[in-house]
Parts: sequence; structure tokens; C-alpha cells
Amino acid sequence: MNATEKKELMGKYAKKLENAIKREASVMKEIENDKALIKYLEG
Repeated sequence: MNATEKKELMGKYAKKLENAIKREASVMKEIENDKALIKYLEG
């Protein structure tokens, strides 16, 4: 595997990681919203 191939592979991996982090953040935000809603509904 040459340097260019390695660079491309790392780029793809970085992009996947970035997307996974964004998904995780949005899931965490959803959980926080759900907690707030439950608290509100419990009054």
C-alpha cells in the first residue's frame, strides 16, 4: 500500500468516524429531550 492509498483510506475512516460522532451527539440530544419530557409529564 503506497502513501496515496493510505491517505485515501485514512480519509474514508475519518469521515466514517466523524459521521458516527455526529450520530452519537444527536442520539444524546434526543435522550436529553426525552428526559426533560418525562420530567415535565411527571409534573
